[in-house]
Amino acid sequence: FTGANIQTEAVPDIRLRLWEKFIYLAPMAAFTGASRLPIGPVWDDPFIREMYLSAVDEVERVARASGIPVPPGVRNRITDYTAAAPKTMRSSLLIDLSKGKKIEVEALQGSVVRSGQAVGVPTPIMSALYAVLKPYAEGPRVD
Repeated sequence: FTGANIQTEAVPDIRLRLWEKFIYLAPMAAFTGASRLPIGPVWDDPFIREMYLSAVDEVERVARASGIPVPPGVRNRITDYTAAAPKTMRSSLLIDLSKGKKIEVEALQGSVVRSGQAVGVPTPIMSALYAVLKPYAEGPRVD
């Protein structure tokens, strides 16, 4: 990568970096997808924002129970990042859902639920969002 002038950073444990992103991404995609709204209206409603951050906490607990040494303050970093994000920001899950495409619900929300079950961590918020989104995993429903 250096020879191609691509900025890189070696990390001792890639699992930590992946989980740090996942702790943010899984709830953000779930809330924007389930509400069919960009992050602005989700974040601006105090009740929904608290549920969103509680979902962040659920994913963080799953990470810790899975042996990932998540540094303290991840919730605060996600709070700061999300508060500063453009209010029109949409997750790729929401974009795919709105276009009638397959969505990554199994890789995101389903993964949180299954991982939580495997390590004995309840994930009630992420489980509810998974249940709402799961019927759309393969694209639009035709009944």
